[in-house]
Amino acid sequence: MTAQTVKSLILDDDKTIQRVLSAFLHRYFEERKIKNTVEVCENSLDCVFKLHDNGEAFDIIFLDFLLPSVDGVGVFTSVLYSHPNLVKRIIFVTGSPDDLHSDLPDNDITILTKPFEYEDFCNKITTILNNKR
Repeated sequence: MTAQTVKSLILDDDKTIQRVLSAFLHRYFEERKIKNTVEVCENSLDCVFKLHDNGEAFDIIFLDFLLPSVDGVGVFTSVLYSHPNLVKRIIFVTGSPDDLHSDLPDNDITILTKPFEYEDFCNKITTILNNKR
């Protein structure tokens, strides 16, 4: 994996969360001497179009659960039907994991619960990358 660049996509309307996730991603990959890029979407529709057009390019996809307009579950559902192989690359970011499990009871989902620490973040990233292989 060191020869390639790991690409991540963040969908979150909170700029603070965007910055924290981006900083953690850069730190995680820098510590492992892996190249990485991060793209950010601030709204669901941009994210849906990006994933439909070029979803395979992303190794890790962060989805905020609570968003205006189409929420993270809506984006997840769209991806599930259009690119089901991308679902295993998604990490939901939420302070309401029970609500997320209620909305997606039959899906094996990865959740990063807010507030989160770097160690938990790293564990989620490692799991996603290991499952992608």
